[in-house]
Parts: sequence; structure tokens; C-alpha cells
Amino acid sequence: MKIAYLNSPSGYRLYYTEAVAKLVYERYRKDVELFGYAKEYEQLLEFVCAKQS
Repeated sequence: MKIAYLNSPSGYRLYYTEAVAKLVYERYRKDVELFGYAKEYEQLLEFVCAKQS
């Protein structure tokens, strides 16, 4: 059985809200900064904010 959202590049982002993204960032801020994921975090925030609009 194929599930469409798993094949989507934004699949995991569909489960995030702005509040959840911020909570995850706060919890894993050191990892985000250490591994250079700041750009991905910003893209996630843009995605979830656009989704909520």
C-alpha cells in the first residue's frame, strides 16, 4: 500500500505546527546549531506558518 504523504518531500512537516516546531527547536537548539540545521529550521517554520494561513 502506498501512502501519499510518505512520498512527499514535505511529509514530516505536515505534522508540525508553529508551536511544536518552536518547542522542538528549544529542546534541540544545541544540536541544530552544532550540526548546521538552522536553515532547515527556518524552512520548517516558513512551511508551517504558510500552512496555517
